[in-house]
Amino acid sequence: MLESYVTPILMSYVNRYIKNLKPSDLQLSLWGGDVVLSKLELKLDVLEQELKLPFTFLSGHIHELRIHVPWTKLGSEPVVITINTMECILKLKDDAQDDHESCGSSSTNRSTTTESIKSLAKTRRIQQVTSTDPDLPPGYVQSLIRRVVNNVNIVVNNLILKYVEDDIVLSVNITSAECYTVDEFWDRAFMDILAPELVLRKVINFSDCTVCLDKRNASGKIEFYQDPLLYKCSFCTRLHFTYDNLNSKIPSVIKIQALVESLKLSITDQQLPMLIRIIQLGIALYYGEICSYKDAEMEETSSIAKETSIIQMGAESETGIQGQHATQYQHVDAQLQLQQQDGDDGQGWVSWAWSLVPALVSYSEDGEESYEIDENGIKINCPKSAAPKDPVVSVGFYCTKASVTFKLTEMQTESSYYSPQKVKSKEVLCWEQEGTTVEVLMMGELFFDCQMGFVGSKALCLKGIMGVKDFEETTNRSETEACFFSCGESLNSKGLTYLTNSLFDYRSPENNGVRAEFILDAGQHKETYTEIAGVQRFGAFYMDYLYTMECSSGK
Repeated sequence: MLESYVTPILMSYVNRYIKNLKPSDLQLSLWGGDVVLSKLELKLDVLEQELKLPFTFLSGHIHELRIHVPWTKLGSEPVVITINTMECILKLKDDAQDDHESCGSSSTNRSTTTESIKSLAKTRRIQQVTSTDPDLPPGYVQSLIRRVVNNVNIVVNNLILKYVEDDIVLSVNITSAECYTVDEFWDRAFMDILAPELVLRKVINFSDCTVCLDKRNASGKIEFYQDPLLYKCSFCTRLHFTYDNLNSKIPSVIKIQALVESLKLSITDQQLPMLIRIIQLGIALYYGEICSYKDAEMEETSSIAKETSIIQMGAESETGIQGQHATQYQHVDAQLQLQQQDGDDGQGWVSWAWSLVPALVSYSEDGEESYEIDENGIKINCPKSAAPKDPVVSVGFYCTKASVTFKLTEMQTESSYYSPQKVKSKEVLCWEQEGTTVEVLMMGELFFDCQMGFVGSKALCLKGIMGVKDFEETTNRSETEACFFSCGESLNSKGLTYLTNSLFDYRSPENNGVRAEFILDAGQHKETYTEIAGVQRFGAFYMDYLYTMECSSGK
């Protein structure tokens, strides 16, 4: 019986993001408990619409996709989704490029739009047929689907992301990434959101993350590969979601924090200008100086409105063709109707995962009205203060030991005349830090705070500085003599104060079953986080940036 509810849901989600799938083959594999799909192409337009990022996907491929569904233990064991070798190439959105794609690829977009229109029309028709099904247990199915979704395990092996911008190629390669649900001790478990705690915990482990920054020529090829910026770095991310009640769709408190034990960065003289360009590009993108993204969103909204009108016109013509499939999907589509009461007919895995990080800034228009329905079914107007409250979002990054090595490069030619040139790098300067912390706390657009600090740091002269070779390999100089700058203390004497009140601190409220309290008042914040408190926690460096906004209406 469970297969009739869960199978079509998984099929609809997979078919939404992947091209050219056969539903019949996928259904038979799911009923067996395992699905293996190879050489898949992602629907790039769907990803762009759901992620709503200022980037466009140039390509997206999945070498192998595995789905394991434990039908006999669906209420106690998680559904496991494994992706083996996924590669995506991204580029910053450009208005000219969007116009070119809309003109040059009209046939492809038209076919994709037709498929989505048919899918939406089919879903709406089936929902109308099954809305009065007396045999459907909506409460049980909704609870079961919620437990299944909250405990889905996602494993990605060999994730490759490439970002291209003019002559810059920034690539991120992650050997393995796994996301799973955990218990109060952060151990893998099958959990559900239960009263009175109303908490959901997840862990994302990243293994062997490598970041490369190279320069390509006019033909798009990389002639000389630079040393990686980051090589085989592993880190852990903990997610903590707190809800107000069992029916809440958005958490009231969101905590996302990552811990890196060892972070070793390497920057060459050729990579430094490219890195600065990427940082400047990000700043310009943040302030809206490039890529008029709002215009693209308006065009997308108008296209969706046109598709909706086409759906209404073509729904009757498709009824006879698709009617034979209505019986197969009737139970699940009725359940989907319960989940999509708010009008979101196209929600999938990506949109569900992205909804865990809701809109951090929300506001109400002047003409917006809110209302409630009383027992007699009459609408009662409510003041604007009854609008949903912005969630408290806490994001943290913690690093036990970090180092940045600066290198000089030079071209080296082999003995043979026809041998290719090679890039040889020489280490010049190294900056080391211990106990680094970056914490951000925000609530809508009324409160934003960023705190940064580290326990200790030092700078080492590796080969030479200012043209003076004072640390050659032939000399027997110690590391102490090579150090020309130091501040703060070592972690051995300071302790783990940089992890205070984080999800990695066993003394934090979340790790002791207590709901955390956040200081969201500017006056109280200044009294609590003083310079003395910052020096006691870190010692070497401490910075606190606070931004608050007061409403003129006094709310």
